[in-house]
Amino acid sequence: MIINKTSWHYRLNRDINGSFYPTNLCSHFWVTIGSLLKCLVGIIICCFLIGGIILTATILPIIVGFVISSIIIPTIVIYYFRKVFKKTEIHTPSFVVEYFKAKKNKYCPTIEYK
Repeated sequence: MIINKTSWHYRLNRDINGSFYPTNLCSHFWVTIGSLLKCLVGIIICCFLIGGIILTATILPIIVGFVISSIIIPTIVIYYFRKVFKKTEIHTPSFVVEYFKAKKNKYCPTIEYK
């Protein structure tokens, strides 16, 4: 299987894990899942930190902290990910679909990065 270096999952793994590139589809799938979980944990921690910093004794900062941490920050993060990891023009088979096909057929094909 060929994975483009412009695909969102390749760039996500490159940015999160550095220079570690799996050689087969199964490990690429699980590395990508791990990268997504690391991003999710980071977002949750940032939301709690920002919400905790903004909170004080009055009700207005509590409302502002809740709005910022639950609405504005995830919106900015989603916008950033869509902008950075935008779709490529060349359509290739989804690596998630290919992973489940490979799992069903009980093999993991090697992958090549182009």
